[in-house]
Amino acid sequence: MSVTSATWAPVDAWPPRTEAALAAAAKDGHLRETHILELKRELVGGDAANKELAADLASLANDGGLLFIGIDETTGPGLSPVPLAGLAERIEQVAHTRIDEPLTLTFAPPIESSTQAGHGYLVVRVPPSPRAPHMAGGRYWGRGDKTKHHLSNADVERLMARRARWAVGAEQALNEWIAKDPIVGEERLNAHLFVVADPVSPSDRLLLPVFTGNWQATFQRLVSATSHRGDAFSPDVPSGLSNFSPTPDGWAWYSYSVFGAREEGVEATGAHRESSALKLEICENGQLRLMCGRAAQRQQQQFQPERLLLIEAKNLGLTARMVSLAQRVSAEAGFLGSWDFAVGLTGLRGAISLLRFQAYWGAGAGYTEETYMSSTRAALAEIEAGSGPIVERLLGRLMRAIGADQLAPVAEHFRLV
Repeated sequence: MSVTSATWAPVDAWPPRTEAALAAAAKDGHLRETHILELKRELVGGDAANKELAADLASLANDGGLLFIGIDETTGPGLSPVPLAGLAERIEQVAHTRIDEPLTLTFAPPIESSTQAGHGYLVVRVPPSPRAPHMAGGRYWGRGDKTKHHLSNADVERLMARRARWAVGAEQALNEWIAKDPIVGEERLNAHLFVVADPVSPSDRLLLPVFTGNWQATFQRLVSATSHRGDAFSPDVPSGLSNFSPTPDGWAWYSYSVFGAREEGVEATGAHRESSALKLEICENGQLRLMCGRAAQRQQQQFQPERLLLIEAKNLGLTARMVSLAQRVSAEAGFLGSWDFAVGLTGLRGAISLLRFQAYWGAGAGYTEETYMSSTRAALAEIEAGSGPIVERLLGRLMRAIGADQLAPVAEHFRLV
């Protein structure tokens, strides 16, 4: 059985990644059991211990949390290194065989003891499960401030109702976001790109603690730290964003030419207005939304018919930035769960590959549908590993349809690192 391990780098280096950092966290009072943190001095052998571990994991999965092995809460808490060989495998086996439905866990690299060879500490990340509540030992489990408990019928019904709401996913959110396109009718010449990222599970006030005080500076810091592979393009994030404003759902950073009256020195009309349209919204519940008015652009050349050219670098790059932003938001908010990503392009009928056009003078068939939509779910550990496979799942089908998937700039985006 393989064990998923990820190198974490969240804000303020939490959870600790060295023995010294563990000791400091214990001294400063950060290692205390809560509804999202469980401490265990050790995992003894036997069936009873495995049942207890299964109940702990099931209870943490309702809201997500961390399980520390090798921390004795009764001593202050204190460090109590345990044998590491086979420990992660045993925990994952319990998560797969003793819990209904099985849980998927991730593990930080083991923290080795400085005094006992082969001993150390293990930190297990239990993401909030979109399938919660989970059953262990024939019972549903929840957590209070300090301990786990059996869930009441009312608690189970509440969690089941929450599961049903989450099942709607990012696709509905994408359709709602597309419906807010500010450029429609005769104003519209280009294809438009829409990207939505939804935390699983969502929380109505997930980002309120993050966006306090000077929220514009927080927004700018998070977005400026995003990255993508491949060629430069315009408009990009954050260079194409110029103005901030609160929204009914959260906060936005946008190009003023579309969402305001005009940019300084640039009239807010015509093709430039659409091609510079860019808006990024971060919602209180953690949802991320992006709109770009230049996914594909019409081009007329002498003695040639007008063409709609799909700008691969822009669609791949902005989608990759949204995956990167989800990672940054997760770290800032201490969010451990998965993300649902959805991408939509509208006004796409007849679009051909810009890369193929530049290389082969019009080679490649036009896209035959008006709209392209795709969605995928990614665990936080996968997001942290790199955006490439996630972007491929979202846009690979489109790239194949226009014959661009094998071109070097596109293949570069789809690589893991």
